[in-house]
Amino acid sequence: MTYQSLKRVLHYCPDTGLFTWTHDEKVNVHYRGKPAGSIKANGYVQISYQYKKFYAHILAILYVTKRLPEFRVRHLNNIRSDNTYNNLLDREPEYNK
Repeated sequence: MTYQSLKRVLHYCPDTGLFTWTHDEKVNVHYRGKPAGSIKANGYVQISYQYKKFYAHILAILYVTKRLPEFRVRHLNNIRSDNTYNNLLDREPEYNK
């Protein structure tokens, strides 16, 4: 997903870590304005769009920085479903253990 397509179909709140579907015509009418994603068995929030699956923490980095993370994104509090922006760390591998 590109930054442009992400912004078109999803809204991200950095303070809550939640994604909601926009009212764009590319979004299914039943989902518009509703929360996006669900917590999977591995603890991560996953969002499906156009038959593809995306982890919310990856999309959060893309949404705020306008680029995909270079490294594995770490949740500072170790809660995989907490996608508040201040909880996400995208750094070089030696800092991301």
